[in-house]
Amino acid sequence: MKSGGRTDAPPSIAFAVDRGWYDPGDGPFDPNAVYGDGLGRSAAVAWMEGELGRLAARPERVRLCDVMWAVRTEWLTGDTAGYGQVVPLSAARAADLRLLWHAPVGAVAAPFTPFFLGVAAIPPEFRQHRYLTTGEDASFVGALIDDDDRASVVPQRVEATRSAVAVFKRLLYLLAEHHETFLPEVTPVWEALEQELAGTVRDVAESADVLATAGRADLARDLLTRFCSTEALRGLDLGEAMLNSMEARSRVLFGIRDEPGWRGPEQLW
Repeated sequence: MKSGGRTDAPPSIAFAVDRGWYDPGDGPFDPNAVYGDGLGRSAAVAWMEGELGRLAARPERVRLCDVMWAVRTEWLTGDTAGYGQVVPLSAARAADLRLLWHAPVGAVAAPFTPFFLGVAAIPPEFRQHRYLTTGEDASFVGALIDDDDRASVVPQRVEATRSAVAVFKRLLYLLAEHHETFLPEVTPVWEALEQELAGTVRDVAESADVLATAGRADLARDLLTRFCSTEALRGLDLGEAMLNSMEARSRVLFGIRDEPGWRGPEQLW
């Protein structure tokens, strides 16, 4: 594995050899067997590899919307998915103009909204809330700040705002339970919003680049912050509007199911 003091193997393989987890004499290196569960590709991985391979074979190759679809698809994305993120690998540019598309929960129930890395702030609705924060169930916003065991770590004014995660989680539970009815309504809305934003971010990035080149990086960051905050809140408002409509219709059409457990689209894992 070494020649003249130089390691020929990639670091992941060399590390496994040093630890005794892999012997090159045993055959080709299998990262799943060494670092994973040894079960190989799951049905979900095999399916997604096939789908992305099919998309990559087209003249247009794999587009941003294709990657968003892959992260969003109900075949893989449910309550356990956490948030969704897509980072375009664009040509090198100023760090402030690099872009992150973020969904606060599994993207089947939330839009990907753009956040430039140069933003100076994010809306409080998208910041940390007590919901899902470890230890907050035994803490109080009103406790004395020097009472470490009881004082909340979340600012009172932030907690008073809507929690984007809580809003989109409610939407997830509603659309998943009766996905045959509601999922076809929601997905096209997110896709249309993202398509619109994908065109807008180019203009915003160019405008911010002009400002930064002119020596007004402060104005460039202000532009990025205002744009990203406005669009994030627009997506939240849209999600809440669909949530309210869906909840009202779901009560009339299906009532309230009291049985515990998940009901949603069939998933591959």
